[in-house]
Amino acid sequence: MWVRLRPPRYEIFRTGITILVRDETLMAEDKARAIMEYLDFKPYYERMVKGMMRAITNA
Repeated sequence: MWVRLRPPRYEIFRTGITILVRDETLMAEDKARAIMEYLDFKPYYERMVKGMMRAITNA
């Protein structure tokens, strides 16, 4: 069993459907920021998930 832990902003941009955009530039900047933040912290998220899974299986 593999758990994927992703920040909500990244997950929304990754899987969400755009309904209304008032400022295309602002949306593009926010999306880029969300992706960059996720990629910066991805190794830590993965390490945290591995630790949680190890704790669950050893409980």
